[in-house]
Amino acid sequence: MKKPIYFSILLLVLVAAVSSRGMAAQNESVLVGRVSLVEGEVLRYVPEERDWVALVEDAPFGLDDAVYAGESARAEFIIPNRTRVRIGEFTQIQSLQIRGDLTEMDVASGMARFYNNSESGVVRVTTPFGYVVSEGGSSFDIYVGDQSVEVIAVEGVVDFVDQKGSARYEVTAGMSSLISDGTRVSSGDGGVDSAWHAWNEERDRIWSRRVQVKGESARYLPDGLYDDSYVLDEYGRWERVPYEGAHYTLWRPSRVAADWEPYSVGRWSVYHGDNAWMPYEPFGYITHHYGSWVYLGTPAAWYWAPPVRYFAPRPVLNIGFSWYPGRVFWIHSGSYVGWFPLAPYEPYYAHRYWGPRTTIVRDVRLINVGISRFRYVDRSVIINQSHFYRVNNYRDVRMRRLHRDTIIRSYRPAPVLSDRVIRDYRGIRERYNFRNVDVRRTPHDVVLDRVRHNRQIVSRRTDVRAANVQRDLRRIRERTPERDVRIERPRVSGRMVQREDMRRPRNEVRFDQRDIVRQQRQLDQLQQRQERAREWRQRRMEATPRPEIDRTERRAVRPQDRRDQRPRAVEQQRVPRRDTQEQQQRIQRQREQQQRLQRQRQDQQRIQRQREQQQQQQRIQRQREQQQQQQQRLQRQRQDQQRIQRQQMDQRSRQQIQRQERQRPQQRTGRTADGEDGFPRFGR
Repeated sequence: MKKPIYFSILLLVLVAAVSSRGMAAQNESVLVGRVSLVEGEVLRYVPEERDWVALVEDAPFGLDDAVYAGESARAEFIIPNRTRVRIGEFTQIQSLQIRGDLTEMDVASGMARFYNNSESGVVRVTTPFGYVVSEGGSSFDIYVGDQSVEVIAVEGVVDFVDQKGSARYEVTAGMSSLISDGTRVSSGDGGVDSAWHAWNEERDRIWSRRVQVKGESARYLPDGLYDDSYVLDEYGRWERVPYEGAHYTLWRPSRVAADWEPYSVGRWSVYHGDNAWMPYEPFGYITHHYGSWVYLGTPAAWYWAPPVRYFAPRPVLNIGFSWYPGRVFWIHSGSYVGWFPLAPYEPYYAHRYWGPRTTIVRDVRLINVGISRFRYVDRSVIINQSHFYRVNNYRDVRMRRLHRDTIIRSYRPAPVLSDRVIRDYRGIRERYNFRNVDVRRTPHDVVLDRVRHNRQIVSRRTDVRAANVQRDLRRIRERTPERDVRIERPRVSGRMVQREDMRRPRNEVRFDQRDIVRQQRQLDQLQQRQERAREWRQRRMEATPRPEIDRTERRAVRPQDRRDQRPRAVEQQRVPRRDTQEQQQRIQRQREQQQRLQRQRQDQQRIQRQREQQQQQQRIQRQREQQQQQQQRLQRQRQDQQRIQRQQMDQRSRQQIQRQERQRPQQRTGRTADGEDGFPRFGR
């Protein structure tokens, strides 16, 4: 009788543990990246509509978003865990998971560069031919073609795991690259695309200048937003103001209109079920998706409280480091819809959990909320429903501000937007647009096979952490690439077609294929880097103690076996040797850093020479154009002079004729000496 009770209690404990783990995973704050740069035609897939929309700067990128870059297109993504991602043309990338210590993405085609600037975070990138694992302080290029993939370490060391997950290969910066077709793995020459690498270096210099200028904002922002602190320094200032019985340092925008309000300069767009704010201000992304806004002071003004504070005496405004689509509350009346910012501790209603103080709405009819309970009702932004998804900026279409009592009396609350608030809400196709841009070319539906495949994998697997990825990587046996195998470098097919052809059968559409690496970087620099890397590896092998051979038992004796056989005094004598090795390693690291800086200087000099040559060619071209224009002007002047001369000659001729006519004797009509009719008579 006791055994069934015991097993029942054990079962309840297990169920409670599993449910609590699921609730913890469900209530975990969501991290979402930001699109920091878009060049060319870059599109985001909308699964609800099975369609693509144009991607713009300051748009969110995370969860399971799939993005495709067209021909000559490039984009940059900033992930709030010190990760940076850039993609090139014909690249299909999908976000699988973003956590504080893990960034997991899938690259189905094209070229991408990943930067892991964290200290202990992990970046895992999957492809159809295997996956790459990058730990803190490393960066790498990945070229994914139709039949193969190539991995090039730009900084540090990364690991490539084959398609079966049975072997891993180390890829080191300065050494050869790694090429795999899914079944075989070989070494490449490590050359990168020159145009792609030059563009990345230019972006690196831009971010280096931004990060070097450490303003006041860097003190108050969490590490995930550190790279964007320059925006707050440029467009506002930090002020110490009283709030809730204490003084706090909050940020105030300075380059805005006097009647400016949050969530007024931009537009709304549906993002994973909830309306996300798409700002028009340069500082709008950080201040409208993190932290909270408060209205205070004399005269009153809007101040932004950062998500994580290190300066307050007590946690009054700390709402946690979480990304929100837009912390507002909705109101509506007839054909008008409005919203107002939420105070730090007011609940945010949404269809899914985004962060602390999020109330998930399952059924709108079951939620009854009064408008009068909210603090900033009188700061509402109200527009006509016809403008809600059809304009890119509400600044010019909003109504004048209404009194608080008028809003409470005339408007009804709405926790989330639905057909009860906006007519035919689910039938408005523009609600997914980040900007109302006409998309004429889209990827063919063949690219969706990989998107669905990734979603199935993510939905089936359990919670994945950085420690799990590192543990699984250590369990895989390390191998070296095959020397006698020759695998062709990746070649990619462009999948962009006209919108009307996106769902045509695959055999009726022709995709052009091209090399990913069109113009390779100079091989002499690559050989120098390889030679330096070989020397570094040789010195590393010489510094490592080799195993000795025991002649009696004919087996290898490892250093740890010798340590067991030696007395303790001998072990203590080995400590200085370890110190010497550490010193050599430090010297080696310093030498490598100097070499890396030297290579960077050489690259900068090369780019400067290329720029000077290009400027010289442009100057020569301008001179040629000026000479041609000069010749054309001279020719026109000669033609004008000739025309004037002809006109003058004609005028002189006419004047001479007129003078001759005036000199003739006037002859009267009628009979004259010659004849009756005035004509001379001739003899018969």
